[in-house]
Amino acid sequence: MRLWVAAAVVYMSLVTVAVADDSSRQTTNIPAQGLAPALQALARARNFQIVYVSEEIGGRSTRGAVGEFTPEEALARLLAGTGLTFKYLDDKTITIVPATPAAGPPPSAIAQAAQPEEETESAPVAQVTIEAQRQALEQRLSHFVTTITEQTGSYKSLARWRMKICPAVAGLSKDRGDLVLERISTIARTAGAPLAPEDCAPPDLFVLFTPDPTKLVKDLASRNAGRFMALSGQRADGAALKKFAESTQPVRVWYNAQLTGALGNELHAFDQADMGGRRPLQNDHPVLSRIQIDDVQELTSVFVIVDTRRIDGLKIGAVADYAAMLGLAKINLNADVTGDDSVLRLFTASADAATLSQLAAWDAAFLKALYSEQANKMQRHSIVNSMMRDASVASRP
Repeated sequence: MRLWVAAAVVYMSLVTVAVADDSSRQTTNIPAQGLAPALQALARARNFQIVYVSEEIGGRSTRGAVGEFTPEEALARLLAGTGLTFKYLDDKTITIVPATPAAGPPPSAIAQAAQPEEETESAPVAQVTIEAQRQALEQRLSHFVTTITEQTGSYKSLARWRMKICPAVAGLSKDRGDLVLERISTIARTAGAPLAPEDCAPPDLFVLFTPDPTKLVKDLASRNAGRFMALSGQRADGAALKKFAESTQPVRVWYNAQLTGALGNELHAFDQADMGGRRPLQNDHPVLSRIQIDDVQELTSVFVIVDTRRIDGLKIGAVADYAAMLGLAKINLNADVTGDDSVLRLFTASADAATLSQLAAWDAAFLKALYSEQANKMQRHSIVNSMMRDASVASRP
C-alpha cells in the first residue's frame, strides 16, 4: 500500500463527496461508458470517496451496472473486465488498483478483511498526498494568473470589457474568417463577456491577419492615430506606437482602455492640473472600501494583429482561440507559460506547441473567473480560487 501511495504522487484523481455508511442494496443505473465518469457517478450516488491514479484509469470503459446492488457489487460490475479491482483505504474511502494475477476474495470480503494497519497508515498518507496535489495545483494556477495578467502600475484592477464586444476579422478567406469570428464569439459568450449581436457595428475588437504587420500598424496610425490611445484617454505617444509597429512577435496586441469608477461612474480630469501634457483623472464617487478598488480599467477597443508568415503549420482554430484570449483580457505576451495548460503556449518553443488545437481548460476557467469576479484588491486570488473550483481544471494533470 505504501508503494501505491508513493506512485500516486505523480497524479491522482479524487471524487470528493460527503461520506456515509451505506451497505444496503439500491437501484443502480449506470450504463456502459467511460470508466472514470462511471466511478464518479457511483461515488455521488452512494456517498463515498473513490481515489485512483488517473493514468491507470486511462481510456478504459465499463459495461456498466444496472440493477439492485450493494456498493461493493456495483463497483465489481463496473470494474469487470478492466483489469482493475478495488480496496478500502478505510471504511469511508475506496481506492482503485490493478488486479493481481491471483484470484482475490470477493469484493464484500475485502471490506471485512481490511487490516487496522491500512486504516491507520494508508488513509492519512493518501489524504496528505491529495492535499499536496491540491496545493501544487494552486501554486501553478497562481503563477499562471500572475504572469499572464498585465501589470498595471498603481491601478491594480484587471482590464476587461464592460461595453458590448463587436468583433471583426479581416485578412483571411471568408470561410476561415467566419471560423475565427465564430470561435471568438463563442469563447466570449461562454466566458460571460458582454457580446453584441451578430449584426453589430462599429467593431471594437479587431483581429487582423497580414503578412506585413509593421506596414499595417503604420497605415492604421497614419489614417487615424486616435485608434491607439493611452490609459489617460489621450493619443498614444510616438515611441509607444513605433515599438508596437516594429514588434517581432508573431501576434501583437494593442489595448485601448479607460479608467472608470468601480460603480460605473466616469472619471473627470482636473482642469487646473497638467502632468507632462496629460491631465490626471479624478474619481468623484469613490467606493471608500479597503477591499473594493476605486478605479477600474475597462477595455474600449483592442487590435490583435497576426503575422500570417508565422502561423504556417498551426491549426487555425488554435490561432483563433489565441486571438480570443488576447482580445478578451489584457494579456502579458512575455509571460512564461511553459508547462501550463494554456493556448498561450502556441508560439513558444514548447515541443507540443504546434499540436495545440483550441483554448485550454486553464484559459477558459481564467476568462470565466475574470468576468465573474468583482474588481477587488484580491482579484487575482479570487480568480485562482474560482479556477480551483472548476472541474475541468481540477481534472487536468
